[in-house]
Amino acid sequence: PKIWYLSLFWIFIDMQFFNLIQCTALHFNSFPIMDFSLLHPSSLLHSNPN
Repeated sequence: PKIWYLSLFWIFIDMQFFNLIQCTALHFNSFPIMDFSLLHPSSLLHSNPN
């Protein structure tokens, strides 16, 4: 239904949110970026477009 709208929303959020994750990861250097990104809600929408 409106999954495409949510996808565009999360893509915009990813631009802001992922930069924050990278800055935090580089600052603390205590957790991998990839594992953290898998927990992001957008990964659920991208993996399941329906």
